[in-house]
Amino acid sequence: MTDVTADGFTVDLWKAVAAEAGLNYTIRVLPFHEILQEFKEGKIDVLINLAQSEERHQFADFTIPHVTIHGAIFVREGDTRIHSEDDFVGKSIIVLKADLAHDYALSKGWEKQLVLVETTEQGLRLLASGKYDAMLLSKLAGMQTLLELNISNVVALNVKAGFTQKFSFAVHKGNADLLAKINEGLALTKPNGIYDALYEKWFGPYEEKQITFWEVFRYLAPIVLILLGFAGYEFYKRRVEHKRAAAQLALSARVFKVAREAIMITDANGTIVDVNPSFYEITGYSRNEVIGQNPRILSSGKHEPEFFTAMWANLKEYGYWQSEMWNRKKDGELYCEHITISIVRDDDGKIIHYVGIFSDISNRKKIELELADKERHLSTLISTSPVGVFETDQDGNCTYVNESWSEITGLSFEDARGGVGLWQFTQKTRRKFFKGVAIFAIAV
Repeated sequence: MTDVTADGFTVDLWKAVAAEAGLNYTIRVLPFHEILQEFKEGKIDVLINLAQSEERHQFADFTIPHVTIHGAIFVREGDTRIHSEDDFVGKSIIVLKADLAHDYALSKGWEKQLVLVETTEQGLRLLASGKYDAMLLSKLAGMQTLLELNISNVVALNVKAGFTQKFSFAVHKGNADLLAKINEGLALTKPNGIYDALYEKWFGPYEEKQITFWEVFRYLAPIVLILLGFAGYEFYKRRVEHKRAAAQLALSARVFKVAREAIMITDANGTIVDVNPSFYEITGYSRNEVIGQNPRILSSGKHEPEFFTAMWANLKEYGYWQSEMWNRKKDGELYCEHITISIVRDDDGKIIHYVGIFSDISNRKKIELELADKERHLSTLISTSPVGVFETDQDGNCTYVNESWSEITGLSFEDARGGVGLWQFTQKTRRKFFKGVAIFAIAV
């Protein structure tokens, strides 16, 4: 697999999440331990399929898991020596280098028994060829690879290994802005059906299904089965829909709760129906204090009506709006926020909710205003200074003169810009230097 041909569940899911979050990216394919090392060195911004662990939480922040996979023990078919991890004594165990299974095996004290490989394919081929005794691996990755390689003499034991891999997108520790964007994009793939479609595409064929009574009964009474099948299908479909809805709600609830940005949800009339914990941390208003209120409870009064007219126009045309906005906390303190408002519609296209996501950027705004004020102050000092100021670029071409310079030299800015470099200027005005006139030149 190359950077161009990379595919799979996490690749397709990342493309969907990046599209929802508006992120540009380049996908790279390397052996896992090399990818992990480059991430630690800051050469890679996002790992799209990293299993969470305590050690990895030291250098990475994780999104909500996009898939949870149990570990498994793979052995050659017919090998009765290994039934569980208890039988690993004296056995050689293949693991993927730097994988979570590798970390788990080290924690169990099996270091001297380990055989490290670069890829899942390499490990399973070794096992199938009669080399080594077992392989520790996530069950889903193993089943997929066995099917792709058409390996029939390796099976997964019907027991769970002692590790579970919660795969997530990972960013560098402390990169909260990027993490929030990815979490938001991930959350949006649930209600629009993209996540479920990708999960079914990549994982559906590998999920284990038990033979049911009705499948056996079909051979005894096919006509009865057909009749019951319709009812069973409808029941199964409702059950799947229920499970998907429950999973969607659970994921949304987790994102809503842990998001560092404040989230406000209103109904179609603009009445607040819910806020997350970060809303209280930023505004000082508790959930109970704002439910049923209008977002104008936060109004600072610093924006003209045209500001809100433009907001509603963008929402109507594009379905979302982004801007910086001044609001007021419960204690009266003004704060500046970066806010995104999106429209939520039902299946018929009717607006049912508005979702606002905002973060407090007051400190950044304060610094920007202070810098702008200092620039204005410096500009005023230079322009009104009794000392002549002659500014050039690196090639000596004039880029600015103040009024004092023009009065001292008798030359306008147009004269200087028309070809008078720093050297030419000093030659033409050397007599004035001899009279004690001070000229200050800045090269930029």
